[in-house]
Amino acid sequence: MVPNPFRAPAELQKSGYARYAGLGIQFAVTVGVFGVFGYWLDTLLGTLPLLLLILVFLGFAGALFSLVRKVPPPTGRKASRSAGARPTEPDDDPTRPNSG
Repeated sequence: MVPNPFRAPAELQKSGYARYAGLGIQFAVTVGVFGVFGYWLDTLLGTLPLLLLILVFLGFAGALFSLVRKVPPPTGRKASRSAGARPTEPDDDPTRPNSG
C-alpha cells in the first residue's frame, strides 16, 4: 500500500499540533474574504470604505470567536495561576522545599 503524502506525521497527530495547524490560515482567510466582499460591495454601492471596514471587523470578530471556541483552555498548575486562581499555601505546595 502506498502511504498518503498529504497525511501529517504520526508525531504531529499524537501531539495535537496537527489539530491547530490551520487555525492561523483560517483566521487570515476569513478576514481576507470578508474584506474582499466588503470592498466589492463598496465599489458597487459607492460607499468606499464604509462596508470594507465593517465587514473586515465582522470577519475579525467571527474568526476570533471561532478560534476561541476551537482552542481549549490551558490546563496544569501554571495555567491555573495565570487564569486568576489563588496560589496554593506554601505548606500545600509539593514542589517547594520545606524550610525549617
